[in-house]
Amino acid sequence: MTDTTTTTGAGTATAALKELVALAGLSPAAADAVEITGADPVFPTRYKIVAPGAACLAATGVAAAELWALKTGR
Repeated sequence: MTDTTTTTGAGTATAALKELVALAGLSPAAADAVEITGADPVFPTRYKIVAPGAACLAATGVAAAELWALKTGR
């Protein structure tokens, strides 16, 4: 049996972040200020959860920063 497991890493997380930012209607440049490091596996499971989780957390931070900019003008 061939192992078809792929390693997901920061590149995948960054791509997912850019997609989430686009889906949210935010400026694509907003994702450029974010750096995601690290890779799966963090926990010994067959599910690669680090990259999507990191992208979701980063997208939340980007959205919060955009809201702050709208509120304060900074």
